[in-house]
Amino acid sequence: MPDQPDSPVTEIIGEFVKVSWTVPYDGSSPITGYKVFIRHFDEASFSEEYENCSYDDITLLSNRLCTIPISHLIANPYNLGWGQGVYAKVSALNIVGESDRSAEGNGAMILTSPDKPINLSNVPA
Repeated sequence: MPDQPDSPVTEIIGEFVKVSWTVPYDGSSPITGYKVFIRHFDEASFSEEYENCSYDDITLLSNRLCTIPISHLIANPYNLGWGQGVYAKVSALNIVGESDRSAEGNGAMILTSPDKPINLSNVPA
């Protein structure tokens, strides 16, 4: 069975969050996939991110990274909002089994541009 991966790194790149990690020891059996888990708005529960980080995607396997649209992370089941961190965990798979999940990564912050002010004429000088 593979070793537990190190904590992944999350970073905001435009309208996407990039999750990347290093290869853990494979336990003498080649790693066949990775699972990526994203923390929900409740800051306690995690869900596996199938849609953008499918564990059997050969690109994810070889590059050890996946990108997730921020628009996806602000929707169900994650419901992350402005100013919240995107925390990820990763597990590795091989023919023997699945490793323990890594610790949470660094938590890249979702930032957006605020709307422009309205009704400025009503603001006292």
